[in-house]
Amino acid sequence: MSNLVEITSPEHFKQVLSEDLNRVSVLDFWASWAKPCEKMNEAVKEMSHKYSEVLFLMVSPAAGEGPRFD
Repeated sequence: MSNLVEITSPEHFKQVLSEDLNRVSVLDFWASWAKPCEKMNEAVKEMSHKYSEVLFLMVSPAAGEGPRFD
């Protein structure tokens, strides 16, 4: 498994985390409608190459969803 994983659902998130409980994990919460996230995603991808022992999880809302404030 790559150390950079795009999370596709809450169940996928739980599965990936439970498979490797002893590894340091970095969670990147992002949204396609938030422009600063594009730069942060690039930085996270670069860090995943530099720190192969760390698990990087890219978490975004479902496709088509805008910001949620509930």
